Amino acid sequence: MMKKGICLLTALMVLGSAGAAWSLGLGVGYRLPVGDFSDLYDGGFGANVVMEFPLAPTISAYGDVGYTRFVGKDLGSLLGVPLGSDDVDVWGFSAGAKFGIGGLYLGGEVGYFTEIDETGLSPLVGMGFGPLDLSARYKITGDANWLDLRLAISFGP
Repeated sequence: MMKKGICLLTALMVLGSAGAAWSLGLGVGYRLPVGDFSDLYDGGFGANVVMEFPLAPTISAYGDVGYTRFVGKDLGSLLGVPLGSDDVDVWGFSAGAKFGIGGLYLGGEVGYFTEIDETGLSPLVGMGFGPLDLSARYKITGDANWLDLRLAISFGP
């Protein structure tokens, strides 16, 4: 039930851009697996669509839909049978809030990630430079954790 709620909230935020205060952003980034997840997968690249809505001068809410491909590691072979992991395609649906002063901000999000079928939390830190945004998120899902380094551009107020 929580997965459906997160996906629905994110989709509503991303698609519900009729208000003038909403801003739309597109991002690209590198995802670096950590912990046990890094035993099976190398880093991957991804893309995101983000909607952001200011709640107060220093606080905003946002929704994020993203795609990432993690490259499976080749672990050699055993008796002629190849060992390792196939590449995995992960869609993420997240919603959260961030608090910022000047160009710097801190925040957090909750999300659902397909293929690994996990719900997770992500603390984040970032810096905005006009319409450009550079951020780092640590995706904590339980079985699959990764660092998400992202550069985005915002279209809107």
